[in-house]
Amino acid sequence: ADHAQVCLSQVEKYINEQRDRSDAQYTATMKNLNDDAKSRLFASSSFAGSDLLEGPKQQDKADIKARIEAARHREKQTELKERANLAFNKITLLHRASSLG
Repeated sequence: ADHAQVCLSQVEKYINEQRDRSDAQYTATMKNLNDDAKSRLFASSSFAGSDLLEGPKQQDKADIKARIEAARHREKQTELKERANLAFNKITLLHRASSLG
């Protein structure tokens, strides 16, 4: 039972680390998208000809943002399933330990 508890603790640690990495990556990616949009806006105000390119670039940005949001939603759903599974396994382990003791 102790070995199983250690394994479940390691799984929980992995889930937490995975969430932290995902959060950091999401934050950095969204910041880069916003920073890129701001720098393009500044550049387009300086050069009238670059307005012609702004439409497709904005659509690309919107598509990228939508894909990032969808991936983040899937990651959060997966994390919830992993945490539910982890909780179930911990309860099962405690139940078995209490029935043996």
